[in-house]
Amino acid sequence: MENIIRIADDFAKQYKLALPLRLDTMRHLCDALGYKLLTYAEGAPILEKLSFDDYMHCPAFCTRVMDCNVVFYDDTCSVGTRLFSLAHEIGHIVLRHIATGALGYDASDTAQEREADAFAYALLAPLDALRAARVRTVKQIQRMTLLDRERAAHVLAELQAEQPETPQVKPARPLLSFYASIGVALVLVIASVSVLHFRRLIYTPDTAQSQTFVITARTRAEPTPTEPTLAAAALSADESEQEEVIYITNHGERYHKGNCTYLIGRDTCPLSISCAVDLGKEPCKICFRNYD
Repeated sequence: MENIIRIADDFAKQYKLALPLRLDTMRHLCDALGYKLLTYAEGAPILEKLSFDDYMHCPAFCTRVMDCNVVFYDDTCSVGTRLFSLAHEIGHIVLRHIATGALGYDASDTAQEREADAFAYALLAPLDALRAARVRTVKQIQRMTLLDRERAAHVLAELQAEQPETPQVKPARPLLSFYASIGVALVLVIASVSVLHFRRLIYTPDTAQSQTFVITARTRAEPTPTEPTLAAAALSADESEQEEVIYITNHGERYHKGNCTYLIGRDTCPLSISCAVDLGKEPCKICFRNYD
């Protein structure tokens, strides 16, 4: 599914999407793709006249009615289900699965459904962005993506599966063996000095030779890993959808504007300011000079 993920990433960059995506974002994307977004209630007059009964059990489906492309969805579903279902339908559209007929989100294991699912996950919960934010729990993923718990758990499993394996560190030698080896080395040094002193009693200074033994003991301390605590992200329902898009780097503690010189040559992740603040990031002192 790497090609599907790449298409979703390019799509997100094209429309400059920032996490978390919301219903207004989905409406904007549908409009940009030439599709009208209607709830089942809003589209009732159309649905009653056409034979779409087989699709009404789906959280969402898209089709062509007369000369109009429409995405219908069930607005009684949870926020996470609505977002994922609409992202799934957008995946069908972008991947050109709907040249003819109607397609609705369901759990059938077909190639097109799997591709649309992969597109939806990559659009709503891009692993690179989650990895840059250092999320570690299902709740953190839910706060950053608005996905429901089940799908957030799926994303966490994918994220953990892609984590690089931690190299195994050879355990330190036991202290007893370490000090024993030092003791043996000291005995050898003392013996060598004694032999040298004895040789000096026999040989003249011209023929006497000295030897030097250097013993170096180095102990490498294991650094204690520290894991940053992700601040609890309070989601506000009335946040403006037009909130400025800012960027964070993989290891930086600050967020930046798109034209910040600090971002040159660095991998970045687009976010909304509120999401960056929820993650504990502070504004860049260069590009946010007037920040109080």
